[in-house]
Amino acid sequence: ATGARKVIAFDHNVRSVCKRGCSMGGSFAVQAPLELVHGDYTEESACKRVRDMTRPPLQNDTLKPLLGGRPPLEEDADEVLGRRFMIVNVWRSIHCEPVEQKPLGILSPASIPPDDIIVHEIHYADRIGENYNARHGVGHLWWTFPRMTRDEVLLLKCWDSAGEFARRITTRGT
Repeated sequence: ATGARKVIAFDHNVRSVCKRGCSMGGSFAVQAPLELVHGDYTEESACKRVRDMTRPPLQNDTLKPLLGGRPPLEEDADEVLGRRFMIVNVWRSIHCEPVEQKPLGILSPASIPPDDIIVHEIHYADRIGENYNARHGVGHLWWTFPRMTRDEVLLLKCWDSAGEFARRITTRGT
């Protein structure tokens, strides 16, 4: 148990080798699988995302059609940022057959030396985000999930303000 007071689903993305570019309705389309080792949030972008969630959704937010002008998180951003918060990805195949191409791979954060981490800016139509990318390293520990089915779900902790990775990054002064 996380002790979470609130859970908000946001940024629904669909990735597929075969259906890349197909419409998902509105202005959203199926994306290709990423072939880049990355963490979805940096210390800066995780905090910025919390602030974004306390404002009405923008053009690029998948919640805009559902919420209109209402913010997903109706709390003061500084209060939320003053306590522990997490951003967790739910990863699941939606295809009826097991994943055959480009299965998900996860790099153990404990196996990444700080010098292997690179901050990468992502420019959207209405905001700028950041990810962590990782250089190749011989000591990296990988977990892969071949033939994942729609009955299997992975929860990926992308950011934990009280986590070991956050403490390592914050204290190294980058």
